[in-house]
Amino acid sequence: MTKHQKPDKQKTSSKYVTFYLVMLILTTISVGFGLFNLVSIGTTIKYFDTAPLFAWLTIVQYAVTLLMVAALVYLYKKKELGLHLLISSYGLTTICMTVVPIAAQPLVREAATQIVTDSKGEIAMDLAMNILQITFMSIAVANAFMSILFAVLWYFAWKKQVQRDSTKI
Repeated sequence: MTKHQKPDKQKTSSKYVTFYLVMLILTTISVGFGLFNLVSIGTTIKYFDTAPLFAWLTIVQYAVTLLMVAALVYLYKKKELGLHLLISSYGLTTICMTVVPIAAQPLVREAATQIVTDSKGEIAMDLAMNILQITFMSIAVANAFMSILFAVLWYFAWKKQVQRDSTKI
């Protein structure tokens, strides 16, 4: 009579906890879109004439994207420097987003003038300006909120990953 043996419990799980892996995937996608935005650097350079502060903020955001690439490399290797770089990137983005509504005012005026011209006066300048200001403000607030949210989520994902790695045999 043969004994029925239980199979050995082999490590078949990922080297990342699920939360950490999800954050890696979401951040990689986000950074990918950020890298795609680098193709608009020519437009950003043109903004130096009409909205120099906005142009500088956009240049800073390009640098933040590159910083996030470096952070992701370290995070895939589970190095704490990656977490610090990433949270710093989110902090810089939040700071930039608080200034964007002010920095974008010359662009708002220019775009509102174009809208009024294209509509042959059917849309009032005040209405066009208000809609564009609300749009820029909403985008800035959403980006700042998402940056803060992702920084907090990354902190907890990192803690969870470190906890798992420290208990791993």
